[in-house]
Amino acid sequence: MVAPGLVLTALHVVAPAGRGQAFGPCRVGLIGTPARAEAEVAWCLEDAALLRFRPTDLPREFAPVRWGELVCVSPSQPARCVAVGLPVAAERRQRDGATDAVRRWREPEAVEGHINVVDTGGRLYSLQADTAVPTGEPEPGTSPWAGMSGAGVFHEDLLVAMVQQAVPGRGNARLEAVPARRLLDDRGFCDIVEQAGGTRPQLEPADLHALFESAPQPVAAASYLLAARSETVEFTGMDTEMQLLSDWCRGPGAVDVAVVRGPGGVGKTRLAVELARRMSDRRPQAEATADTANFPWSAGFLDPDTTPRQAYRMLCHLIRPALIVIDYAEYRLDQVAVLLEALANHRAPGHRVRVLLVARSTQGWWPKLRARYPAAVGNTEIVLTPDNLMRQVDEDRVREQARIAFARRIAALQWSGVSDDWLCSRLVKSVVHGFGRRLQTGRLDVHKNGSHLPTPGNGASVAAACARSQRFCPVPRAGGSRRPAGHHRGAALSREHPDWALPPELLSKRCSVT
Repeated sequence: MVAPGLVLTALHVVAPAGRGQAFGPCRVGLIGTPARAEAEVAWCLEDAALLRFRPTDLPREFAPVRWGELVCVSPSQPARCVAVGLPVAAERRQRDGATDAVRRWREPEAVEGHINVVDTGGRLYSLQADTAVPTGEPEPGTSPWAGMSGAGVFHEDLLVAMVQQAVPGRGNARLEAVPARRLLDDRGFCDIVEQAGGTRPQLEPADLHALFESAPQPVAAASYLLAARSETVEFTGMDTEMQLLSDWCRGPGAVDVAVVRGPGGVGKTRLAVELARRMSDRRPQAEATADTANFPWSAGFLDPDTTPRQAYRMLCHLIRPALIVIDYAEYRLDQVAVLLEALANHRAPGHRVRVLLVARSTQGWWPKLRARYPAAVGNTEIVLTPDNLMRQVDEDRVREQARIAFARRIAALQWSGVSDDWLCSRLVKSVVHGFGRRLQTGRLDVHKNGSHLPTPGNGASVAAACARSQRFCPVPRAGGSRRPAGHHRGAALSREHPDWALPPELLSKRCSVT
C-alpha cells in the first residue's frame, strides 16, 4: 500500500496474459484479515502496476509511504532490507476430516537481506536473502521465493524497490527488484500517487537516512502545513538568490561551502528547501544519456544528532552529486567541523559535494571557518532581508496564491484520509493572548471567541490553520538546532514562540511566500 487506495504490485500478478489483454477487476486484501476490496489497474509500466480501490473499503488508514533509493557504493555498512510476501513454497494445506476437502493458503514470509552494492545505480536491484528459504515444494526449476513478486522492499521505513521475480539458483537466495526511482521517473505514476496521498512523491537517499533528518510526514496540522520542507505554498521570488545558489552548486571544486544568513522568518530555510528540490528533481533523460552535468542530486538536511566522521565519509562515494543543508549552523559549528574533516580528501572524479549553511548571523564564526578550511569554504555568502521576499512580485497576489495553496493542500490531505487535529479552543485563546484581543494576518480576523474561523474544508487560510491546530512549527532547542519537522513535537502556540514575535507585516509575508 503506497497511498490511501493505491497498491503497488507486479503487473504479471494481476494480468498473467500480459499487457496485450484487457485488464479486468481484481481484489486486494490485508494479510491476516478477511477484509477485501475491489480494485482495478490505474497505471502500468513494464512489469509494475498500480491498483486503485476505494480507501474506505478496507478498515485501516494507510499513510503515504516514503520513497528512497540507494546512492552510496561504499556504505559504512550494507543497507539492510526487508520484503514481506506470499511465496508459493509457504503454502499450507489442511484437510477437513468430515468432508475430505483440502484448504490451501499461504503464510506470509519475510525476506531479510541486502542490496548488492554493484547494483546501486543499475536498472534492477539484486536482493540477496540472508534468511532461510521457506520450507515447501516449489515447482521444478523455480525458486522457493516464487510468488514474492510485487512485494515492497524497504530499508528502514523507505520503500526502495518492488520485487519483480525470484531467480532460481545461487542457493535460492536472490530476488530481482525494480528500484523505486524508476517508478518515480514516470510522471503519470507520480500524478496518481499525489492525487491519492495529497503530496507529490519524492526520492530520499535511503542509505544516508542516518545522516539526514526525516522529511515531514503529511498530517492536517499546522506543524506540517507551515513547515518549510512541506512546500505547501509554491516558491515565489528570490530569483537572484536562487540563481546564485544554483551556479554555486554546479561550480568547480569537489567540495564547497556557502552560507545563507538573515533574520528569522525571511525564508532562509524555504530557499534551501527549494534549492534541494530543484537539484534533486528526477531527470531520467540525463541519466539515460550519461549527461553528468544534469544528473539529479541527492539532497537532505543534516540531522543535528549525527556526528560520526566515518559515516560522513559515505558522502565521498555517491553515484550522484550531493547537497547537504545545515540549518541553524551557528549553533552546530562542531558538527560542521567534523563534516568538513571527513570531506577534506574528497577529490575528482568523485561527484561534487556542496554544504549549505543556514544561519541568522555569521558574526565571528564565518571568517574563522573560512580561515580554517580555505580549500573547502569559498566566499559565497547570501544575505536575505524582509525586502527580498516581495521583490518583483505583487504582495496581494502572492497572499491570495498562498491562501489557495493552503486550502488545496488541506483538502487533499483530508480527501486522502490523513488524520487532522483542527479543533482546540485552548490554542485559540493562547493565540489571542499573544496578539491581544484580535490577531490580524492578511485578510483574516481571528476574534477572541474564535467564531470567525473558517472550516478547513471551506478554504481555511494559514492563520486559521494555526489557530485550530494542536501543534505548531518546531521551535529551536536551547543552544542548538530544532527538531526535524516530521517529528511533529512542536510547542503549542504561545506568545513565547519566536515567530509570533515577528511584526505582523513580516509574519504575513512569511506565510505567503515561505
